[in-house]
Amino acid sequence: MKLPVNAGVMLIAAAILAGPVRAQETDDGWDLATDPATDSVSASVSYASGASIIVLCRAGTLLTGISGTPLSRDSSRRALLTRGDDFSTEGQWDRSADGRLGLSNAPMTARFLRLGGSVTLQSIDGDPAPFNVAFALPASGAVVDQVLTACDQPLTREHDRATDVSDLLLQGLAIEMPATAAPRTGGVQAISLTCLIAGGRLTGCVSESQQPPNPEGGAATARRANGERARFSNEAAAEGGRVEIVVTGARIRR
Repeated sequence: MKLPVNAGVMLIAAAILAGPVRAQETDDGWDLATDPATDSVSASVSYASGASIIVLCRAGTLLTGISGTPLSRDSSRRALLTRGDDFSTEGQWDRSADGRLGLSNAPMTARFLRLGGSVTLQSIDGDPAPFNVAFALPASGAVVDQVLTACDQPLTREHDRATDVSDLLLQGLAIEMPATAAPRTGGVQAISLTCLIAGGRLTGCVSESQQPPNPEGGAATARRANGERARFSNEAAAEGGRVEIVVTGARIRR
């Protein structure tokens, strides 16, 4: 389960695609845009078909948006991104408030796009309205790297190539959120974790996003999650895979 996409970030992404603020043409095909007023930096690329891709960091929140595809037709939809080298990543995309964009707040998506080359965006098996869209991404991802770095995100992560086995995870997994993860201004803290599975336990857990942003609390929650026993509907299939979970208060939601 992913954190809900922040509405303010949605608006910034839509505005940049409509007309980038302080946009600079770059040699590698991605356009760089910055806006100090909103603490934003973005990389975007547009296609003759009318489709556009944007990777945006705003005030510590990372977001990837794609316009001109079926991703913007439904409020929420899962889709698969695949490269020519068979590297793929499946994730949830949410429709922006204005209906123009499909949005992902998974840092893995941005890291996938930075690799460049031929990419296919397609519906997952069982989708009632299947689709398949191909993109030729710029060969260099240097501008996307700037956006990831602005949001303190690594350019590579071993978790990215592990199979997502979140759907095999059974209910009942709970973790006590450390006191350091409590929101500084009150309200509810939600922390997204990605963990690998080894010997039926969570390992190598990392937190790449939190709402509100709280990197220290995310890291503390990830450390606490390591070693927790996880139960799956198929233990053998889950071994060596990754799970994506959200900790809210003292309990994990899938």
